Parts: sequence; structure tokens; C-alpha cells
Amino acid sequence: MNIFELASRSKSRFPTNRGHINVEQLWEVPVASKDGFDLEAIAQQINSEIEKLSTGSILGGAILKKDNDRKTLLEAELEIVKRVYAVKTEEAAAVLKKREKGAQRQRILEAISVREEGDLKAKSKEELLKELAALDEE
Repeated sequence: MNIFELASRSKSRFPTNRGHINVEQLWEVPVASKDGFDLEAIAQQINSEIEKLSTGSILGGAILKKDNDRKTLLEAELEIVKRVYAVKTEEAAAVLKKREKGAQRQRILEAISVREEGDLKAKSKEELLKELAALDEE
């Protein structure tokens, strides 16, 4: 069973400083924020719960099956948060790369325009008049 199926079947909720959210709402959570409402904070909370369950009882009691099941679910939830984080950062990087390419394209087009204008200014008056006459004939 994949992690998203496990989370949806078990009705997983992810802890945030604004209350619990479901899997779909994770996609709306920012990668980073100043107020602690971000994927990193959610991952840290889940990891903290996993660590608590991993240590078992302080008094030496055995780890119960329900604790083991809970740990498995928490590990799946952590993997979901990591996957959402990875996808969102990849998408942000792609947007940034597209913007950079657009800016570079604009600079190249401006340089071409400057060169063409320079070439036009370098022509003699007679050449320019011929070109103008040719345009008027069309």
C-alpha cells in the first residue's frame, strides 16, 4: 500500500500550530515561513512523536502493537510531508529557472535590437533612402 493510500484510509491528520490538517491541505502549506506554519515544522512534530514511540516505556514495558502500528503510520506521514516538500521545492526551482531564462531572453532581444539599430545608423543616406523607397513600394 502506498503512503498516500495509507494516510487517506487511516484518515491521517497532520499537526500544525494552527490545528490539524489533512493530506490535501499539506499542498497549501508553505515550505518555509516565519510563523512556524510550514512543512518543516510539521515534519519535526511527526518526527518527535516517532522518537517518543521508538524509546518504549521508561519503566521497561514492552512496546505495544498499537504503538507499533501508530509508529508505522507516523513514518508514512513523515514520508508524505517529505514528498510534498520535495515536489514543492522542485516546482519552485522550475519557476525560478523559467524566470531566469525569460530575463536572459529579454536581454538578448534588447542586444539584437541595439545591434540592428547600430547597423541601420551605419548605412549611408543613399542606402537608407533606397530602403525607404522599397518599403513605400510594397
